Amino acid sequence: MFFIYYEFLLIPSFLIVYFSSSNQKGVQASIYFLIWTQTGSTIVLSVIVLIMQVGDISYFSDINSIELESNLIERTKLFLFLGFGFKIPIWPLYYWLTKTHVEATGAFSMYLSGFLVKTALYGLYKFLIVINWTEINVFFLSIAVVGIVMSSLQM
Repeated sequence: MFFIYYEFLLIPSFLIVYFSSSNQKGVQASIYFLIWTQTGSTIVLSVIVLIMQVGDISYFSDINSIELESNLIERTKLFLFLGFGFKIPIWPLYYWLTKTHVEATGAFSMYLSGFLVKTALYGLYKFLIVINWTEINVFFLSIAVVGIVMSSLQM
């Protein structure tokens, strides 16, 4: 339910950026926002459905009770990184966010970074707790540190 409610927030968010933009770059930024966040959503939803089908479970909370093949686990981790990477966004998947922040109003920019991005991060956190894959936490932390260093050097 958390995932579905979060996705419903993206539709009015797209419309706010789209209609508050007074130039072509703003329209382009809103389209980037929509395409990249929905790409991430599609990937995450596909991974959830795949895991539930392979594990033959009906409830998301039962995911931690199934055993997956090692090659499926590795591909799942990669796709989760991509899916949540677009939504949080994690370096190097952040291109849409910089465009959207520049073209959005100040209030929407605060909403975007203060709520939407952090809610996606919370979703990733909850997902990792349910799955209980501690080694992926090290991977995400490594990517976050690289992103911090890269952005600091670019500043």
